[in-house]
Amino acid sequence: MGSRRFSELTGIRPPGDSHEIQAYERRHQLNATLSYLNAKHEVEFGDEVPVEQEFGWRQLPPKTEGDSEMRVWTGFEFRTRDPHLRDGTLVVATYPYFTDWFDWGDFKPILKRSRSECLQPLRAPEAELKESFRSRSKLPTERLESRCGWFTARLSMPTRTEGIAITARGRLRNRDAWTVFQSTLNRRTGGTSDTDLWCFGACLEFQACLAALRVSPQARRLLEKTEDGTLLQKRGLKGPSRSLPLGPTARKLGERVLESSMVKALAGSSPKLDKIRTSGKPPLAALLMERIYDDTIYSLAQRLEGEPDSGGRVHVTDLEAIGTETPGLPEFDDMAERLSKKFEKHSFDESARIEIEEFLLGYEPECITGCAFLAAALKAGRQVHRSFEPLLQRIARDPGRDIAVCRAARKVLDLMRGSGPPAD
Repeated sequence: MGSRRFSELTGIRPPGDSHEIQAYERRHQLNATLSYLNAKHEVEFGDEVPVEQEFGWRQLPPKTEGDSEMRVWTGFEFRTRDPHLRDGTLVVATYPYFTDWFDWGDFKPILKRSRSECLQPLRAPEAELKESFRSRSKLPTERLESRCGWFTARLSMPTRTEGIAITARGRLRNRDAWTVFQSTLNRRTGGTSDTDLWCFGACLEFQACLAALRVSPQARRLLEKTEDGTLLQKRGLKGPSRSLPLGPTARKLGERVLESSMVKALAGSSPKLDKIRTSGKPPLAALLMERIYDDTIYSLAQRLEGEPDSGGRVHVTDLEAIGTETPGLPEFDDMAERLSKKFEKHSFDESARIEIEEFLLGYEPECITGCAFLAAALKAGRQVHRSFEPLLQRIARDPGRDIAVCRAARKVLDLMRGSGPPAD
């Protein structure tokens, strides 16, 4: 099977304490479930294909030649010699699916050039590199691997459905992406060290498969039932779980949950796919997507049950609209002033906290937008979580940051110090 436990894949706990990836050792052999477009333009699962996997880090060249800066990339490295996967994509997802972590990366051939020429694109900022490693369109060849005949896919950090982190009560001083990931998974199992399963798929024509799933009858039916609130009404008739109403927040997130469910379905082998195969139904990704979507929306409805309509919450989409009105870096003071008026009426909830942390860890415009969001909340008299302070201090002191970003972070820190005790 293509599903494994995280500790089996990494061999270490926590994931932040990783080793350097080597060309000859510590590799795990696993199978990834193949998916492709069949003659009916349906996404179908095929056989499992062998791939090699290793979790660890690779040293990156400094941003400028001759600099002594130590930079590393941390994540999963997958390799295969199967020529059919030359233009394929490696897809992963955690199971149970409502834990909501997934990622994907294109398999790439090596670049047969000099070492210095191969490393030149890797001098870009780390945030840009993560996207370059993932996408063949941004970086068509593998630049760290040097063995001929191998195709390499890199997964830099797991992704989550935007806006779905409705609750996340734990606090972490270490904001390493993989530490945050493992903590989130362990939180639902009472802090145990063994995390849930990872499922692996190898998709041919990844974007074409997503497009086919997006217009499938199952996708249309799911969105229709979400919109009219009937998706979970018959849940109690199918098993021990009870029926739940779908409120406005869950309905608004329907399209985003569908998009992530499509990617998770292409991760292939899992207990849910096994049930589809044993039931005699055709092994179609749309059927698995349907089950993933249902589980994710049900989990979301459970967390939202009994809460007031969160339509009164300030969403990150509000920030994006404000932050993109002018070219270049957003104007911090102007954004903070406009957003503070929103916070006079609406709350600063846990979901917003998680999303703003992601903004602060993003590119310069996103970072300023996140700072403006925090400043607005503080000006409106809202309490801001103390976990923001070390992150803001790091941004304010970062010599590689734009001066406008550092200035925005310092302004937020000043506001936090003058606003009384921060929220825990």
